[in-house]
Amino acid sequence: MGFRLRPQARRDIAAIMNYISRDNPAAALKWQDDLFVTFSLLGDFAQSGSARNEIRQGLRIFPKGNYLIFYEQVATGVSIVRVLHAARNWPATMR
Repeated sequence: MGFRLRPQARRDIAAIMNYISRDNPAAALKWQDDLFVTFSLLGDFAQSGSARNEIRQGLRIFPKGNYLIFYEQVATGVSIVRVLHAARNWPATMR
């Protein structure tokens, strides 16, 4: 199985990469590589994350370091909805 990134997830990743690379470009690239490995694993094991149907039907969350990956299971794997810092007020963002 695989994964696909929704447009907002692409924007989230670009913004996080930009923020990290201000201090450490190599760390930003490593973070992105690690993130995409996690996306692939979620594509194979979509039930790994916690179901958050109270926020949105079919939404799941998987923690990755200081970030949360929001995704939905689809026929071909997972669809990555958002990638947000865990300290953000993300419930309001996801409604």
